[in-house]
Amino acid sequence: MNRDAIIATLIGFAIGLVITGMILLGPTITRQLPGIRFPQIQWPTITLPSFPGFGSKSAPSPAPTNAPPALTIDAPLPDTIEPKDTLIVSGTAPAGSVVVVGGPVDEAATHATAEGKYAAQVSILEGKNDISVTMISATQQVTQSVTVYYTPEEF
Repeated sequence: MNRDAIIATLIGFAIGLVITGMILLGPTITRQLPGIRFPQIQWPTITLPSFPGFGSKSAPSPAPTNAPPALTIDAPLPDTIEPKDTLIVSGTAPAGSVVVVGGPVDEAATHATAEGKYAAQVSILEGKNDISVTMISATQQVTQSVTVYYTPEEF
C-alpha cells in the first residue's frame, strides 16, 4: 500500500474518533462546566410625540352586505356523474329575469318564477360537459358554470 494512503487513512480515523467522542461525551462535559451568563441589556423606552388631529379618526369599516347572490345553480352539483344524456339544470335567480342554460349540444331559455326559481333541460355528451347558466335582467348579467360528466355505463 502507498504511504500517502496509509497516512490519509490514519488521519481520517483520528478525525472520526474525535467527532465520535464529541457526540458521546459532549453533553456530559458541558453539564460540568460552569454556567455562562450573558449580561442583561435594558433598552430605553422611546415615546413619540403626539400631534393633535393626526390619526384620531378611525378608518371606516365596510358594512357587510347580506345580499343573496344574483344567480345560483342548485342542481346538478359540480363534478357529478350523470347516467342520462339529458340534464335538468335548476337554481335561483332574481324574479322575472331571463335565464339561458347552455350545454355542449343545445341551449334552453326560461324565465325565473316569482319565487326566483328556474329550471331548464339540456342535452349532454359522453365525457366532460361544461354547463353555463346566464341570468339577464334589466340591471345586470351574471354567468355561472358547472362541470358534469356523462357516461352510459352502469356502476
